[in-house]
Amino acid sequence: MTTNDKNAHRAKDFDMKRTISILLLILTLALSICLVGCKRVNKDEAKEIVKELVMASYDLNVIYFGQGLKHDENAESENGYVRVDDDALYTSRKELIKETRRVFTDSYAQEIINTSFYGMAGGIEGTANYARYILDDDGYLTIKKDSAVIDGVIAQYDYDSIEIVKIKKNLIIARITTANLDVNQTVQINISYSADIDGNMDWRLDSATY
Repeated sequence: MTTNDKNAHRAKDFDMKRTISILLLILTLALSICLVGCKRVNKDEAKEIVKELVMASYDLNVIYFGQGLKHDENAESENGYVRVDDDALYTSRKELIKETRRVFTDSYAQEIINTSFYGMAGGIEGTANYARYILDDDGYLTIKKDSAVIDGVIAQYDYDSIEIVKIKKNLIIARITTANLDVNQTVQINISYSADIDGNMDWRLDSATY
């Protein structure tokens, strides 16, 4: 074998090894992306996810759409806002928003945040409304008095009634029946395995539960 033949042979071996290395890298990356971005569960696991998130959403529904954070309803205020009580479930806007983003998908959470903290009607930018919560000049969280959004009670649910309709990659669709309304009804719940604003992946509600 001539020197040129040997060099050609070595070059061919090198190209093959490099090709194999690249293919292995691509497969590894694809597997990593799937492990990070894909989530599949069985029906029992799905029911537990539905239960945990719907339960977690109840307090947030009361805060945003019901009676709101605990406050002195008889307190006087020039601008219509009063401080939430020191023993309210949340006294920090940052912590309340953090929990909202943990429970709801980023898009749904952002709509709630836009409406409740920035006064965007329906969460739509460019529309005007009163924010339900603002910080006062001293940085305390305040609530607009008499700003309950929903008449009556916030829905609670019969967790034994959870029915899993569909499980797909990164998606759970379920039905659950209310338990405390004058006329109880079965509603559809959509839950997505998605990232929050910081890129953290988890199961989150993508539909209303109030």
